Amino acid sequence: GMVMTTDMWLAPTIPAMQEQAAFMQRYMKKLFGNDTETMARDFAQAMAMYPQMQAAMERMKKEGAKLDGTAVLTTMKVETVMSPEQAKAKAEGGDKPKMGLPLPGGLGGMFGKKKKTDEAPKEGQPAAAEGPKNRATFMTSTTELLEVQASASSADVEIPAGFKQK
Repeated sequence: GMVMTTDMWLAPTIPAMQEQAAFMQRYMKKLFGNDTETMARDFAQAMAMYPQMQAAMERMKKEGAKLDGTAVLTTMKVETVMSPEQAKAKAEGGDKPKMGLPLPGGLGGMFGKKKKTDEAPKEGQPAAAEGPKNRATFMTSTTELLEVQASASSADVEIPAGFKQK
């Protein structure tokens, strides 16, 4: 299974951010052209492979519609969850449970080695909060809005000196 946890800090609605979102959609369409359709198709295939992710994204969209304001800090954590059979196999001595990816080291080892957690906390430091033992973090994402300026001077959008279009 899969668990997605999203935390969001909201500020009052900033109209300029709606303009920015519309601009980014137009920009991506110009930049990628028909590749946006390919990206959407790839995303649909990923959702078909991991139906848990689709349900989580739909729930996040539904809950997000209830919120009013502009997100200034958003964190998203996606965790894989072992089935009862996988948890039992791990408890019986299999240190590395299979979480749906048969490749050694996760996705071909590209996410690195698991950090050692058996170290005792140093004196004066609290022990780290431990999550459920049947979960492994797959992905963490943080997005932070630092500043919004509702206007731009002509110098801000000027073509740089010496620029030559190919």
